[in-house]
Amino acid sequence: MGSVAFRVVSATATACVCLSAAGCASGHEQTVNATAISFYTALEAERGAVACALLAPETKSELEQSSNKPCDQAILEEAVTNVGDRRRTEVFGTMAQVRYAGDVAFLAQFDDGWKVMAAACEPVPGQPYDCSVEGG
Repeated sequence: MGSVAFRVVSATATACVCLSAAGCASGHEQTVNATAISFYTALEAERGAVACALLAPETKSELEQSSNKPCDQAILEEAVTNVGDRRRTEVFGTMAQVRYAGDVAFLAQFDDGWKVMAAACEPVPGQPYDCSVEGG
């Protein structure tokens, strides 16, 4: 009788942990989507400073160095503005991928929230994505 009670408690605890993890994943997914939407909305509105505030620090730095321009100007020249509908969002712990009809973005979680690590990415068969905006 004791072992049956233990199994029920154990199964209940396992179910609670699984449900909690699922809840966290969907919560992260919502935050990732909100960040991606804010990023692409800023680009479409030609608000480079807003888009740059959503970039990961190393991505912003690489963009400025490679273009020899301030981020708020360079991002408007490099990034895709007409991304179309969101197709899929996948969150893997502190990393995420958001696929749109016309672009793919990669995000990472930082202390101050989710930031865009790479955007304007195209798949390359058998290789990593080729991204116009990415960190070093």
